[in-house]
Amino acid sequence: MTRRALGAALAAACLLGTAAPADARCAPRSLPQEARTAVAVVEAVLERASEASGAFRTVTVYKGGAEAPARFTLDTRQGRARWPWASAENEGRRYLLFLQRAGDGWTVYRCGASGEASDEARAALRREGLRPQRR
Repeated sequence: MTRRALGAALAAACLLGTAAPADARCAPRSLPQEARTAVAVVEAVLERASEASGAFRTVTVYKGGAEAPARFTLDTRQGRARWPWASAENEGRRYLLFLQRAGDGWTVYRCGASGEASDEARAALRREGLRPQRR
């Protein structure tokens, strides 16, 4: 590699180093991508929140059937940031969560489509062919 090419590569690396950590280490996933790859897609109520985790109760299953959890806990860390459910002030709110297995528990992709439930997100699920399922 020439000195000029090496200098350009180092300059590019420095510029990338100034990006936010989540941006530099996380490829965003759209709702359609998440809907296809998630083991379970649920709408759940945040029942209890702490600095370490959020405890949820599933109210609607869109994908996963009997495998979708009725109750589960998610870590509040989102890379170096925190998910909105890290705060007790969000208890009682509904979240649309695209769940993946994590050992004996569940997790969500930190740059994915999981977030507070909305009519817009529910409509997007319908466009992807997902409808509320019976358990």
